[in-house]
Amino acid sequence: MAKWVDSGRFQADLISKQTTEDYWLGTSATKLYNMPELEKTKLATMVRLGIPNHLRGRVYAKILKVDKMDEFEKNFEMATKRTYGAIIPKSPLPPTFGGRAHQSNLALSAEGVLMAEHILCILGHDFPSLEYCPFVTTLTMLLCHHMDCENDALGAMVSVVKQAFTTSLAGVTSPRIPSPSLKSLPDGGEVVKPKARDWKLFPTYRKDVRYMSRGFSNLLYATYPKVHQHMTGLQSSSSEPMWSRWLTDFYVGTLPQTVVWRIVDSFLVEGYKTLYRVGIALIGLRKEAVLKSSSLSGLDSLFSAEALSDTASEAFLSAVWSVRVPAAADVRSGAHLHSALLGLSVNDDLHETHFRFQRAVPKLTRTIDTQHTDPSTFKGSAILKEEHWIVFWSWIPPKMRMADLELVFTTRDHGHSISTLFNRTMARKPLMLIVETQTSVFGAFLSEPWPEDDSGRGMYYGTGETFLFTLAPFAKLYPWVGRVDDDNQDQDNLDQFEPEEQEVAHAALAAKKDYLRYQASMFIMARRNEITVGGGGGEEGLWLNEDLSYGRTGPCLTFENSPLTGNQQKQFDCLNVECFAFVS
Repeated sequence: MAKWVDSGRFQADLISKQTTEDYWLGTSATKLYNMPELEKTKLATMVRLGIPNHLRGRVYAKILKVDKMDEFEKNFEMATKRTYGAIIPKSPLPPTFGGRAHQSNLALSAEGVLMAEHILCILGHDFPSLEYCPFVTTLTMLLCHHMDCENDALGAMVSVVKQAFTTSLAGVTSPRIPSPSLKSLPDGGEVVKPKARDWKLFPTYRKDVRYMSRGFSNLLYATYPKVHQHMTGLQSSSSEPMWSRWLTDFYVGTLPQTVVWRIVDSFLVEGYKTLYRVGIALIGLRKEAVLKSSSLSGLDSLFSAEALSDTASEAFLSAVWSVRVPAAADVRSGAHLHSALLGLSVNDDLHETHFRFQRAVPKLTRTIDTQHTDPSTFKGSAILKEEHWIVFWSWIPPKMRMADLELVFTTRDHGHSISTLFNRTMARKPLMLIVETQTSVFGAFLSEPWPEDDSGRGMYYGTGETFLFTLAPFAKLYPWVGRVDDDNQDQDNLDQFEPEEQEVAHAALAAKKDYLRYQASMFIMARRNEITVGGGGGEEGLWLNEDLSYGRTGPCLTFENSPLTGNQQKQFDCLNVECFAFVS
């Protein structure tokens, strides 16, 4: 158990077979850790019996070969500096990757949660291709319970992510992480998206995450066909089957904490098959009750945490290890998906849009406008692809992630007129403004509505929730500098000064607040013939003209952004402009 764990909430698992430190860290064990395919060695059987709690972090580090990693990859202090710069935020805004942190179901202290959030930020920075991978968030929290230091915790997650990208080399393409494997990339770094069969521990692309869930469905059908049919029928109105949540959450919140630690032990050696085995054993334990259930709520109650307290036993784990998982090709391929799974087909795009992890991407709607477009043909943004939505949704304030998005303006339907944009979005907030050029996609999240009369036009307004972003050619968030510079942290730092120095420090802090207030809080300005988002320093973060055909982008003090075009070009021609409003 790591030092940043709340011992009052931590539940240590009971291991029936007592083993020594030499059993796990001695010469014989070290030989096993150095083998290339651990799942085919004696180690797979060893970890199924349980790793002692006091040795778990050191064993995990051996399994994941943290000691063989470059210092650049696992040095926590070095990684935070390359991610944030000189000022490390006291309250980081970590990417979710579409997953959940499960803080209420786990036992990390505030210090441990902060460390895990920093690691998630580092992973998002160092692995830019890692956009939707809900496994990462939960596993980061789980590993932080056991790793002995920040370097080991970071190294463990970097190792996991790199293993997940083993075949395709996606994810190790970041120029920030030197890797000998990059030499084998064609044309100096172009990476081909991995096929479904390529992932090892878990999939790293959204479609492959769906394949994993469907692979479990196929396994359930092969094991308990009547149970599968009954469960899919009861869940026909759900956005996803319950086992999708089980797999991505590592059963946190479903099974007792003591069982989760044993799942992680085996997962780090055997990968996704462990998650499959647990799910099949769990359903097998309740199969008679499932067949008697007549409603979705009744089905959910059978697999609630309270109902599954009896799984904290060696008998349940023995049932888990007895489950046979077919060869990898049988469960990783999307070609043989069973049609009974919620009536979904791999080629059915209409239903595919609804098969998503809630909170990871928005539900898109539009204002009915039969004059321009038949509402029945609406398929969402003409600019943004699914991978764009995933990364953008992880940037917005958490309170907005359950809201729907309504497309209220697009130049394709409503013409290139700023007055039409204002009229169609007036009094709506927050807004999402998207601009497409020949080479880039970028925009702004606007926290406040447009001014309704002339008295508010020509003046900067808004709040620190406003931000700028680039989505193509790469994804980059530019939050308000006041969110990055933590005033509370500055106030705490005043206590470190001697009394005679505090007056100077107070003056510096006051000057900083004045800077933020008067020079770096220029969020939004709207006139009848132009829109500006981000000011200060003589340039606008984003500026659009009255017919939405031309704009400028440059570094501004409010967001300290680079040109949003991603290529240092400050002037651009608009191909298309869209505006979405949030619907609570």
